[in-house]
Amino acid sequence: MKNLLTALFVLVALALGWWAGSRQRPPAPVATEHEEHEEHAEGVVELTPEQIKAAGIEVRSIAMKPAQSTFMATGALSADPDREVHVSAQIGGRILSVQVREGQAVRAGQALLTLDSPELARARADYQRALVETKLAEKELDRRTRLARVGDETRRQMEEARVDVVKAESALASAEAREDVARRKLERTEELLEDGIASLQQAEEARGALREAAADVRRSKSELIAARSHYDRERTIQKQGLVANREVAEAQASAERARADARHARDVVLAMGASPEGSGASVTLTAPRAGIVTDREVTSGEAVEEGAHLMTLLDPGTLWLSIAVPESQAADLRAAHSAELKVDGQSYRGRIAYVAPSLDPETRSLKARVELANASGHLRPNMFAEVTVLGPPTGQAPDIPEQAVQSVEGQDVVYVETEPGHFTRTALGDVRAGDRVVAQGAFTVKSEDQRESMGEGHHH
Repeated sequence: MKNLLTALFVLVALALGWWAGSRQRPPAPVATEHEEHEEHAEGVVELTPEQIKAAGIEVRSIAMKPAQSTFMATGALSADPDREVHVSAQIGGRILSVQVREGQAVRAGQALLTLDSPELARARADYQRALVETKLAEKELDRRTRLARVGDETRRQMEEARVDVVKAESALASAEAREDVARRKLERTEELLEDGIASLQQAEEARGALREAAADVRRSKSELIAARSHYDRERTIQKQGLVANREVAEAQASAERARADARHARDVVLAMGASPEGSGASVTLTAPRAGIVTDREVTSGEAVEEGAHLMTLLDPGTLWLSIAVPESQAADLRAAHSAELKVDGQSYRGRIAYVAPSLDPETRSLKARVELANASGHLRPNMFAEVTVLGPPTGQAPDIPEQAVQSVEGQDVVYVETEPGHFTRTALGDVRAGDRVVAQGAFTVKSEDQRESMGEGHHH
C-alpha cells in the first residue's frame, strides 16, 4: 500500500511539472511585415500616397535668386522724433480730467485733457472787455461822422492822413504785441528743448514765427513813417487857414486803438491754447495729430505749471531701429543697404538711413539707424530684436521657401524628394537648383524622420 501511494505521488508531480512548463514556454515567433522590411538609412523618409495627401505635403522645384551677404546684429526700436509730439501745458493750472489712456490711439483734434486756469479766465475777461470797448468806440465814430460838417477837399485829405497815422500806429502796436508773444513762446520752447521735452522741429517753428512777427514790426514801422510824413504835409496846409475835422479823426483813432487792444487780447488767449470765444477758466487740449498716447504723466486733480510735460503722441507708422556691430564688422555694415528683423513670425525690412562716420570710442562698435515701415502697428518702441543685416549682392542662391526649412539637431535642413514618396534630409548648403523640396508639410516629414531615428520603425 505504501508503494502504491508513492507511485501516485510521483505521477501527480510529473503532471504538474509538464503543465507549468507549457504555461511558461513563449509562442513561436511569427514574421511581420515590419520585420521583413529593410531598415532605412538615417534621414530618409518613405511615405505612401495616402500619407502624403493626408498631410497636405507639397513639393516645389527650387529655382535660383540673387544672393546677398548677411550677418546678424542686435537692434533696439525707438520712435522717429519727427513723428513725435510732446503735449505740454501752455498755462499753469489744475487738471480737471484726462480723457485718454496711455497706449490709446487718438485722431487729430480728439480731446486729450481739460485744464482749469485762473490766468485763462482773466485773459478771456480782458478780451471780452476789449470787444465791448471796440463797439463803443465804433459807435462814437459813427455818431461824430454823421454830425461832422462836410469840409473842403483839403480838410478831408488831412483827416485821412491823420487816420492813416493812427492806423499805422495801431498796426505797429499789434505787430509788436505779436512779436512779444512769439518771443515768449520761443523762450519757453527753448527751455523745454533743453529739458528734452520739446523737439527741434517745435523750436524751429517757434523761431520762424518770431522772424515773421519781427518782419511785420519792421514793415509797420515803415508804414508809420510814411503816414506821419503825409500827415505833416497836410497839417502844414491846414495851418494856412484850412480847418480839419478833429473830432472825426479823434474818434477814428480811438476806434483803431480799441480794435488793436482787442486783437492783442485775442492773441493772448490763443497763445494759451484756448478759444477766445469761450468763457470761464477751463480749456480742453486736443491732439495736434493722430498717434498713440505715450508717457502720460498727469492725472485728474494734479496741479501743473506752464510748460509742464503732459503726454507724448507718437505716430508709429515709421520707427527707427538702432543697431551696433563690432569693429570687425564695420566694413560690412558700411557696405550694407538694408536690414530685416522678425517679430512673431512677421518680417520687417527697412533701409539703412544713417551709418555713424566713426566708431564709438568706448565700445569700439559702429552704429547705424534703420528706418522701418510699421503700417500694422505691431512694432513698438523700446523692443529689442535680432537683426539680419543685408549686404550687397554676392551672386545666385537657391530660392528655398521659408516654410520648407526645418531644424534637426541644431542644423537647418530641408527634405528633398529623390523619387515619388521618398524624401531625404538635406542640409541647406547642399540644395541645388532643380531639387524638389517639400514646401508644404515639411514638419510632418521631419516628425516621421525623427520617429524613425528613435527606432520606432517605418509606418505605412
